[in-house]
Order: sequence, then structure tokens, then C-alpha cells
Amino acid sequence: MKTREIRQEYLTGERALFQGADLKIYDSIFADGESPLKESHDIELENCMFKWKYPFWYAKNITARNCTWFEMARAGVWYTDHITVEDAVIEAPKNFRRCRGVNLKNVNLPNAAETLWNCEDVELDHVTAKGDYFAMNSRNMVLRGFQLVGNYSFDGVKNMEIHNAHMLSKDAFWNTENVTVYDSFISGEYLGWNAKNLTLINCTIESLQGMCYIDNLVMKNCKLINTTLAFEYSTVDAEITGKIDSVMNPSGGVIRADRIDELIIEKDKVDPEKTRIICRRELKGGGMSLLLKGILIGLLFGVPVGAVGAMTVQRTWEHGIKAGLLTGMGSSVADCIYAGIGAFGLTIVSDFLLEHQMVIHLVGGAIVLYLGIRLFFRKREEAEVPEVSGGWRMFLTSFAVGITNPAAILTFLFAFSWFGIAGGSTKGNGWLVVLGVFLGTYLWWGGLTAAVSLARKKKRKNSFQRVNRIFGAVLSLFGVLVFIKALPI
Repeated sequence: MKTREIRQEYLTGERALFQGADLKIYDSIFADGESPLKESHDIELENCMFKWKYPFWYAKNITARNCTWFEMARAGVWYTDHITVEDAVIEAPKNFRRCRGVNLKNVNLPNAAETLWNCEDVELDHVTAKGDYFAMNSRNMVLRGFQLVGNYSFDGVKNMEIHNAHMLSKDAFWNTENVTVYDSFISGEYLGWNAKNLTLINCTIESLQGMCYIDNLVMKNCKLINTTLAFEYSTVDAEITGKIDSVMNPSGGVIRADRIDELIIEKDKVDPEKTRIICRRELKGGGMSLLLKGILIGLLFGVPVGAVGAMTVQRTWEHGIKAGLLTGMGSSVADCIYAGIGAFGLTIVSDFLLEHQMVIHLVGGAIVLYLGIRLFFRKREEAEVPEVSGGWRMFLTSFAVGITNPAAILTFLFAFSWFGIAGGSTKGNGWLVVLGVFLGTYLWWGGLTAAVSLARKKKRKNSFQRVNRIFGAVLSLFGVLVFIKALPI
């Protein structure tokens, strides 16, 4: 059929060009009158204006360049296949419903509320849109250079790629499936809830409680700004540049970041073993920072009091500084084991120890009571033995006393949280923290033994038995107190 041209026409009335075919329309206005091009096909338009409702319904093979849809041209393109719009302004809302093969290039949609619903095979190239509920339940979409201001966007979309987008959108990507976003900025709370196979690559995200309830969330080289309570009940493979403000109850996977300021894991809601947390350091010397934090934790929580403190003082007094250092080392190693359980997130081990801590406490109390009674009744000639006699025995007894306090795990978990050290650290970072804890606690034992050793130089020979009885009584008292604390009275 021969193509007919229409130029500079002012078209009014309902269905002005109903079932039009093979038309080229230039510089024309479709004024008052609904459905001017209903059921049309093979239409080209240039520099045209649409001022009334429903211009393209049930149409096919439409190309429009440099055209304008005014506000009253609402619901302008429905049930239409293969439409291309370039260099246009579409002010009318509720455009593009149940269409297939939609191609928009350099299009501005200042009133895009409820636009692009239930469409298929859509390409948007440098499209700007403003309005809520954009692109609901559409499929097979590719967007490049896209800008959006509007909430609840892309709800229920399947099979979509977005490149170089800038989106201000609350509740974006809800209930989506197979969506990948590249090199984009997205700001809006509750991003991506209930999605499946959502991938974000080289993106910057700002979202309160974002990326939750997602099945298979992948994030590569992304940045999270002011993003809190992220990843709740999501399976995650996330590589984050910089820090994460807070993470809450991920269902499983791996989360990598320079640091996580707050990690919330509720064991009655998720299994911590299913998620691996890896915290890198964003600055050179980050390893030194972890080491220093470990030393501070050791200094704050490794004060030499209790049964091991009494044992260290007594042994230093009786046998010298080496005996005291060996005794203190046993306690520091026990602290390091519990610190390691906390640092590496070994929840199976910690749960077992805490569940059976009463029995473990009773064993520790028995050891302390035995050592106290034995020391109290030790004879003078038994005390006069070479310095550091039975060094392994000194180490192992203090280690046994220290290791029978599983509640120390909770102390270290609290300390790690306070210093911003996440559980489930990498091997390198975890060992740095543990080494720091050892050095911090051992500084206390070194200082204590040095002080006692100085006082020992001024001792009288007949003071050994008196000191043994004093510390024997103290250790026995500690043993009894451990029994009382452990038993369910």
C-alpha cells in the first residue's frame, strides 16, 4: 500500500484517523477527541502533538520523533506492539500499558505515574522519569542512562538490565526476578525486598533497611552510604567498598567490607554458621589497628585477679619471675582460645561450651580447690625446690583454671562489638586480634610478676611457708566460690 502523508493538520473529534495505515504525519496536532489512531499500524510521526486521551490503542509499528504528549493525552499508548519514541516529552501519566516492543530514546516523562505497566521487550535509552509506580510487572527490559524520581519503581519486573542510572526511589525493585544493575546510584529505603536474583555491580546505594528478604543477592564493588539494617533474611554474596553501617540477620552467604560498624545476629532467627563475614581494612596499616585493638582488649579484660592471679603471685614469690611468667602464660593462652572462638565466629563451639558451663565450672573449681589445699599444707622443705621446677605443670594448671570459664567468650564478644571487630573475621585479621589479646593480657602478668619479684628480693627465708598458707587459703576460697556460683542454688 502506498504511504500517505499528512502535514500541518489540526485533527479533532473521536477516532480522527481510526485504523489508519501506512501514514507519515508531520507537524500536526491531535486536539480534543479520543483515540485518534486506535487500531492503526505502520505510522510515522514527526513534530506532532497529542492533547487528548488514548492516542494509540491496539496499534502496531509506530515511530514518533520530536513529538509531545500533553497532560490530557493520558493513557496514551496501550495494547500497542513495536513502538519507537525518540526526542520526546510525554507529560501524560499512565502511558505504555500492556505493550510489546517499546523503544524510548531521549524521552522526558515528567509525570510518569503508573507508566510502563505489564510491558514486554522494552528498551529505554537516556530516559528521564518522575512519578510513582514506574514499570510495574514488565519483562525483558534494558535501560541505559536512566533517571528516575519516584517511589515503588519496577515492582514485579522480570529479566531487566540497567546501566548508568540515577534513581531516587523508595521501595524500588520489590518482587523482582533476574535484575542486574550496573554503574548506578540508587537512594531510597527498603530497596529490593522480596526480590530473586538481584545483582548490583559498581553501584552506590543509600537505603534504610535495604536489600532484605532477597533470594540470591549479588553485589560486586558496591558502596553503601548511610545504609543500616541491611541484608535481613537475604542470601548474600556482597563485596562492599568501604564500611557498612549495620547488618542484621542475613540468612546466608558471604559479606565482605572494610568494616561493619554494627553486626546484629539473632540466633533464634537465623543460623550464624550460614553467613561468612569478612572485614578488610580500608587504610594501610589496618592490620596494625586490629593488633592494637586486640592489645587494648587484653589490657581491659585481662586484669590479673582471681585464682590465676593468686597462683601467679605465690609462684613468683616462691620460685621467681620465670615461674610467674609461665603461670600467667597459661591463663593468657586460655584467654586467646576464647578470643579466637569469638573472633572467628565459631558458634558451634561457643554454644556447646556455654551450654555445659556448669560442669566446666565445677571442674575448674575442683582444680583450684585442690591446688589451694595442697599449697596450704605444703611443708617448708617441699617449698625449697629449684626455681621454675615443673614449668609445664605451672603452665598447664593455670591454663586449666582459665579454660574452665566459658563465660569469657561473652566477654570477648562484647569487647569485639565495642571496638567494631565483627565475628567471622578472615584468618589473617582474626589471628591479629588473638595475638593482640595475648600481648595485652601478658603485659599484665609481666607487670605483676616483676612487682612481686622485686618484693621477693627483700623476703625473709622463713616467709615461704607463711606465704604458701595465705595463698593456699585464698585459692581454696576461690575454689569454693566457683562451686557456689556454678551450682543451681
